[in-house]
Amino acid sequence: MLYFLAGVNTLLGVIGLLVESEALEAVGMGLGSILIGVVVAVLGFFTYRGTRAAPILAGILYIADALTTVVDTVTEGGRVPVVALIIRAYIIITLFPAAKAAAELRRREQEDVGVSLQP
Repeated sequence: MLYFLAGVNTLLGVIGLLVESEALEAVGMGLGSILIGVVVAVLGFFTYRGTRAAPILAGILYIADALTTVVDTVTEGGRVPVVALIIRAYIIITLFPAAKAAAELRRREQEDVGVSLQP
């Protein structure tokens, strides 16, 4: 999921830089999205490797991103992008159970290594 999100963020960031769109600006797409895409890809790699902290950090990143989007939109006098916030909420809700799953996978891999090393 994190690789998919990294790709979507990067793609929308590039599109946001190339095309002037109020919809993309309203949800904060641009250079920041490209940078977030790179960070999320790195976190995806570490999640794949079974690091529990990576999906937690990704969730925190998306919480900060959602708060920043709301604050930026309100201070500029615009309307809060409800759909974008709902999407981010779904992502956040999905990432925290992923941390638990990553820890469980890591534990199982360690058990499998321990079993195969026994004579």
